[in-house]
Amino acid sequence: MDENLMHISYEAGILENPKNQAPPGLYTKTQDPAKWPNTPDVLENEFKKGVPVKVTNVKDGTTHRTSLELFVDLREIAGKHGVGCVDVWRAASSG
Repeated sequence: MDENLMHISYEAGILENPKNQAPPGLYTKTQDPAKWPNTPDVLENEFKKGVPVKVTNVKDGTTHRTSLELFVDLREIAGKHGVGCVDVWRAASSG
């Protein structure tokens, strides 16, 4: 396992066999595909000179402004919807 602020990747173990499904405990930055919501999150994004400076969740009014808050909040929302969940082995071996 290799984890940092931006991502986490796993190698070896159960994932070596492409017939195996990823165990639920592997999902830390994204959510298990079986739990992805069917409804969207609606966000308002504000930019200044092309740089994101504010993100507001329309549903609950939560606002984030600092670079780190924006990054962490958007990563969390995207992960909830499965954005960024990639199985490289299966993708590489299927095509």
